[in-house]
Amino acid sequence: MWHVRYLCHKQFATYTCPRCNLKYCSLACYKSENHAACTEAFYKDSFVAELQGQKVPEEDRNKMLQMLKRFEKESEELEEPADEIPDLMDRLAGIDLEQSTPDQILSVLTPAEREQFEASLREGSAALRGYVEIWRPWWITSEAARQSLIREIGPPDEVGTQRDVSVPEILSNIKTIDKVSSANPQERLIFNMVDMLAAYAFMCRFLNGEITEDPIESAQIMWNVSRILSSNQQFAFESVSEALTSCKMRLLQSKAYDSTLDTAILAFKDVSLILASHHYVLAALSDIHRIFSSACTGGRGDGATPLIPRTTRQRAFTSEKKVYYYLCLVGNRDEMRDALPILKAAVDMEVKRAENDMEEMLRITAVVEKDRSRKPRGPLVEEM
Repeated sequence: MWHVRYLCHKQFATYTCPRCNLKYCSLACYKSENHAACTEAFYKDSFVAELQGQKVPEEDRNKMLQMLKRFEKESEELEEPADEIPDLMDRLAGIDLEQSTPDQILSVLTPAEREQFEASLREGSAALRGYVEIWRPWWITSEAARQSLIREIGPPDEVGTQRDVSVPEILSNIKTIDKVSSANPQERLIFNMVDMLAAYAFMCRFLNGEITEDPIESAQIMWNVSRILSSNQQFAFESVSEALTSCKMRLLQSKAYDSTLDTAILAFKDVSLILASHHYVLAALSDIHRIFSSACTGGRGDGATPLIPRTTRQRAFTSEKKVYYYLCLVGNRDEMRDALPILKAAVDMEVKRAENDMEEMLRITAVVEKDRSRKPRGPLVEEM
């Protein structure tokens, strides 16, 4: 009996698919899309059956294995050892980093190293933490430093022997204030010390603890941040708030340091930690004194004429004497020692105020950005 073709429904079906029993009229009808699922499965099964039915003789298989082994051995003999790239420190050993140009230094890097370096520059300071160990200030790293918030500590050798926790040595033979000045010091002068400590703390962090490598640079940073250290005129702040505000504004207005409000807050917190210990205050002032003393001689102790401008040496000498005055003021006067907890409390209040200001600024910024992202519902001005 003739059946109408089930696949195309156009002609009479004369054939039957052995797999699915569908009727079809021709080879074209059998290979049509309507029958593709069955034909593809049929071809696959036929191919697998053909492969399974073919067996490679043992002799041919052994010959193939021997050829592969011989090819592998010849490849190893012909392969030349790759040129080993020297370590980066070895490549930089013959280059004068002080006199060489940036292009000359970068020329020793491999293409991959240079690409990684340029990517780090684009990422900013966060990427540098993977290459440079971030220095931790001596006033916060050791357990003794944390305990100093509630009690005075002993001599510096009791603090620790590690580099990052060693407290700077206090100058010996600090004179009484009446030996260096006949005038009775004003009580407001203690606010000036807050200004100097903030500049010192920022300088230490900015230079990653390497404050003695270039005393001129260290001194210049403190001159840029501290009004007291940079001015030759007699001046006294009226309060802790005025002193810290002066430092904050000088930091934010300077383009050299790319500072933010976070930078100023961190410096304020450092001042608070230093003020928690009379010993730490003297150690910080002594460290500042040594920096300006080294700047006077260009960091050289052999008496040779330093290669620095005379005006810079004179300025450093004036700052050195000024810092020594505050060492004498704080070092041997009980009233100044007793005022340190009050100063610390005032600094903590300024830290809290600055943090509140920053939170409010971030909140306002978020609101403004949210408003900008909104699409206007309609025209702001409509023609009447």
